[in-house]
Amino acid sequence: MRSITRAKFLIIFVIVAVSSGIFGIWLFEYFEESEQKACERSFEYVNDNVACGTIQPIISKKGYASLRNRLEDYIAVRKKEGVLSDAAVYYRDLRAGPVFGINETAPYAPASLLKLPLALLYLAKEDENPGFLRKQPMLKYTLPSEEGRNVPGRPLSSLNLGQAFPPPDEILPGKPYQIEDLLRRLLAYSDNRANDLLAEHVLQGLGGEQEFVQVYRDLGMIDSESLGDETITVRSYSSIFRLLYNANYVSAELSEKALSWLAESSFTEGLVAGVPKGLSVSHKFGERELSTQKIQQLHDCGIVFFPSNPYLLCIMTKGKDVHQLAGVIADISRFVYEEVDSRRINR
Repeated sequence: MRSITRAKFLIIFVIVAVSSGIFGIWLFEYFEESEQKACERSFEYVNDNVACGTIQPIISKKGYASLRNRLEDYIAVRKKEGVLSDAAVYYRDLRAGPVFGINETAPYAPASLLKLPLALLYLAKEDENPGFLRKQPMLKYTLPSEEGRNVPGRPLSSLNLGQAFPPPDEILPGKPYQIEDLLRRLLAYSDNRANDLLAEHVLQGLGGEQEFVQVYRDLGMIDSESLGDETITVRSYSSIFRLLYNANYVSAELSEKALSWLAESSFTEGLVAGVPKGLSVSHKFGERELSTQKIQQLHDCGIVFFPSNPYLLCIMTKGKDVHQLAGVIADISRFVYEEVDSRRINR
């Protein structure tokens, strides 16, 4: 009788122990998964693989030769029609996927694309010295009295030219603005006045032109020794977005802030026009007219946040009509999105 009772006790003990172990494992995995998801939710734009340490394949990563051929054929047709004189494309899957380029080393005028390095100059100082932005004086914009001043980030020839895609809310002369507000306007609205004000503040109070030289050198995007005649490529400029996405240049929090401002961009005729409405795109556009050649340039580069598998797309164009160039960028963006979407593993 005693041996039977003891046997029952052992059986119950084993059942409880096993159940407790299973429950413990489940409980551990539950909290681990909850913590993982909480971490991923806290970063909307920065690479959650870097911030949280996870990766799950969402789309097929096999070759993109057919997409590249399709884009090359499309560009050739638009050239023949006279809409394009030249175009360059750079694509990169940001989830350890493929990379390809078309004319990826061809030089283009950066124009307003240089506003992003200017913003990163300020954010890098905040990263090195927390509270830096808050400690800076409020800045007031005054209309320029000297037409010949060359402000880094905006070429001399464009100082008095209107923007084909103007900011919806340009800063007002004489009104004081916080540095952080100016940075947001710089990236979200591509505000030339905010650019001039922030660049002038660097020249006068934050180390001078050498600061621009240093940030260009750090980013490896243009010839830092010739600030008045810059050129850039789709490949070199795309590297800035990789630095932000992977939080390699400034902290994850500051990278998130920069990418969130870029996602607010008021320019929706390019990359954004080629993806479904509501899909986040952190991007910067730039427009430039070469008056001596009667050629316009329009560029749009950034990160398309395809669900769980964001990708980088940079498109630079030259042609006679900037609005037609915007249509070309939108078409290429749509072709790329359709290709990526067709590669979903689980639908």
